[in-house]
Amino acid sequence: MESLKQSNLYNNYFFANKRDLEIASSGAASISVSAARIEEAEQIGPKYEGNKELPSSESAFVNAIDQSYLKGFLSLKIMASQSYDANSAANQFNRAFGLNQQGSEIVRPTMYCNKYPWEKAKDLFGKVSNFGAQMPDNKMVK
Repeated sequence: MESLKQSNLYNNYFFANKRDLEIASSGAASISVSAARIEEAEQIGPKYEGNKELPSSESAFVNAIDQSYLKGFLSLKIMASQSYDANSAANQFNRAFGLNQQGSEIVRPTMYCNKYPWEKAKDLFGKVSNFGAQMPDNKMVK
């Protein structure tokens, strides 16, 4: 089934990503692909041309993004702590009955499920001509 999957990905600008594209595969770790190498990914196609990193000369799009949201997104930090006590009563009981050991983990991101302000989302359409979401032609809108 994996070999039958096809996804088109064309004429996109990518910016501020650690990974531009994540390809999930069954039974294996996901594959990270940078924008410059998308055409090498066998799972993408048949249309995959025109994907690039956002050039620094295209400041119109970055300037249109809500600045407080962008600042929070770019300065995201994740604090995590784990604890595991092999000699806890629960783990000794689990071990005696051949059950899984237990531990705990706490993850605290500085930005979690912060939705982009929907009132400002429309300002992003068409900021870069021919790339990403575009405003529809007036001829097509009735």
